[in-house]
Amino acid sequence: MIEFAYKIVQMIERFVVRYSLVGDKTFFNAADFPWTSLLEENWKTIRTELDGILEYGDVLPNFQDISKDQKALTTDDEWKTYFLYGFGFRAEKNCERCPETARLVA
Repeated sequence: MIEFAYKIVQMIERFVVRYSLVGDKTFFNAADFPWTSLLEENWKTIRTELDGILEYGDVLPNFQDISKDQKALTTDDEWKTYFLYGFGFRAEKNCERCPETARLVA
């Protein structure tokens, strides 16, 4: 079952790349994403909220525990995750803990 799900994810990823409006580059021009300037301008606010979350880094989930596909990238406990949005869903409690970051991302 896991192998089947993995193949489905790979097919979806190929579809997204093929029909992407911005392409599949290693690096993108920031001018193509004007909303990023809002995040850059507010980096200190975002960083302050991040620092509050990082105080609890030991209990944050590992990337590979959230997405099994990431086991190729990491198998240790050093790559932690904290999603505000994932797979089209808003992580309400996480957004409540980082209200300004959530507002900026929204």
